[in-house]
Amino acid sequence: MRDAEREVPVKEQVLGASDRAALQSLIPLASAIGVGTMFALFFGSRKRTAYALFEIFAIVAVLVAAALTAATAISLLHRDTAISDHELTQTAMPLVVAAFLLVFVTVLARLRAAGDRTWSMLPIGLLCVYLAAMLTLRVWAATPENASLVAAGLLVVGGVLSFGVGLWERRSARGSRRGQVAAIAEKVASGYLPDCKPLLLSLPEPEGASPPNIQCWIKQGRTFLDLDSCRRLRQLTDERWDAVAAAEMQPPTGGTMLALVELRYRVPFRRPRPEARISTVTVPGGGRDTKIVAMNDDGLLDATGLGLV
Repeated sequence: MRDAEREVPVKEQVLGASDRAALQSLIPLASAIGVGTMFALFFGSRKRTAYALFEIFAIVAVLVAAALTAATAISLLHRDTAISDHELTQTAMPLVVAAFLLVFVTVLARLRAAGDRTWSMLPIGLLCVYLAAMLTLRVWAATPENASLVAAGLLVVGGVLSFGVGLWERRSARGSRRGQVAAIAEKVASGYLPDCKPLLLSLPEPEGASPPNIQCWIKQGRTFLDLDSCRRLRQLTDERWDAVAAAEMQPPTGGTMLALVELRYRVPFRRPRPEARISTVTVPGGGRDTKIVAMNDDGLLDATGLGLV
């Protein structure tokens, strides 16, 4: 029996001074993470509902993890008995998980600021997170004399990665501009002429505003829209009707209203080409209609029969 007791990995029957200090240090650390996370939850900028729910889920997980570490540390301090290294590690692990959650949420928030390039930047962002974590884990061997050099080395690695991504982004932007110019030249060579026409369908508008203009292409008396024009029209339609929902604008009182613009992208074996769906409502009467137009071989949508322009 005594031999079994000696195998228990504890140093003494009461909580040691070093273990007490370690537990006491976890409590303010967990409190700091919890307070910072609550500040981000209540004072952060407004976001779309889907991302806001994801962020709330992550923030609640961080708060629970920080609270679990603090509660466990207080319980062990109150018990005032010796603890093993395994118990101390278990107490700190929820805080480590909370730190990683905060890192991932912060990275996603930074990537969302990239706009349309979010998905292309996601692999690079995850690679930077992995490299930063792996390199930081190597600082155990650092001494007070070379700690500043280690920190500078980490910043240099981050700077090199940032410089490389900047070069790639500039080169990609130049390639995108060349591709856009080449696409315009190809359309002009095919007989299309660029034009700008006012929107004929009614949208909610501020008082005294004129109908918005839509960039389009003309060929043999027919009007075509490219994918970028459809995206802008969809964004404009969504913004105007969102303003109506927020009581900032009044809906149109007559004519045919543009109610919804949907873009359906290409899906292999199901939808061979992108298409646009234009939903309208007739005022008065309330007649509803939806028209579907697929993209042609030149990458344009024939809007002649839609009544848009």
